[in-house]
Amino acid sequence: EGDYLERVFVARTQGWLLAFTRAGHMFFLPVLDVPEGSRASRGQSLYALAQAGRHDPIVSVLPVDDLSLERSVVFLTRKGLMKRTCLSDFSKPRAGGIIAAGVKSGDEVFRVGLSDGNAEVLVFSRSGRAIRFAETQISTLGRTAQGVKGMWLKGDDGVVGMLLVRR
Repeated sequence: EGDYLERVFVARTQGWLLAFTRAGHMFFLPVLDVPEGSRASRGQSLYALAQAGRHDPIVSVLPVDDLSLERSVVFLTRKGLMKRTCLSDFSKPRAGGIIAAGVKSGDEVFRVGLSDGNAEVLVFSRSGRAIRFAETQISTLGRTAQGVKGMWLKGDDGVVGMLLVRR
């Protein structure tokens, strides 16, 4: 009751699910470790499967076939900060997860997307504003960096969405 399906994605058995949390941590989950269930089963908690604590909510899950591919992971925070990190920076899985993004006090990771590096980024704010720009305009930074301003926000406005558009 009250639960709903937000996203469906396809993942290979030998691939990975990368779970990103609000505080900027990332947990690795081999697709092979996800238990098979019936059509009517309730499934298992992603927090238990990824060994993530429930005190830090998961905001995005990305399926990845190979961690060494030349792709970009794009981060967006509630206050409009953005950064790109090479997927290969996440190529050494650890059981307890890793720090994927530095987050300032009072801010949180809102969305994480996977791109080939040639996408256009659309960012939307609560007040109804939107901005569109090439992904290449976002700085490529290391895992623990906080990022650069992707959208200027006025007052208590906040980010409500991000899309990566591929032509």
